[in-house]
Amino acid sequence: MLTDFFVPCTVLVRTAEPDGYGGVTETWTAGAQIMAGIATKGSREADVASKQQLVRTYAILFADTLTLGLNDRIKRNSDGLVFRVTSDSEDMHTPAVSGLHFKQVSAEVID
Repeated sequence: MLTDFFVPCTVLVRTAEPDGYGGVTETWTAGAQIMAGIATKGSREADVASKQQLVRTYAILFADTLTLGLNDRIKRNSDGLVFRVTSDSEDMHTPAVSGLHFKQVSAEVID
């Protein structure tokens, strides 16, 4: 079934510390280990830092016990690729009466 294609991933947890200059320094540390299915949705051109770049978009499917929101991060353990979530998992989930209990988010790869 769907879970046959799931791979080990790590949810990254954001922490922000004051930088002493009125801003914050953001760091991401390893959090929960999950299994997720990651599939390419396509790609689009985007204006990133005033430069046209191709942005690859993905769909990430995971158990409905986890909630992911905009800008959360998931790291695929096999290759270290980090995905930034670009949607809210509460917007795309299977119905409660379904025998399948999954949520889905859109994401893009970040450096």
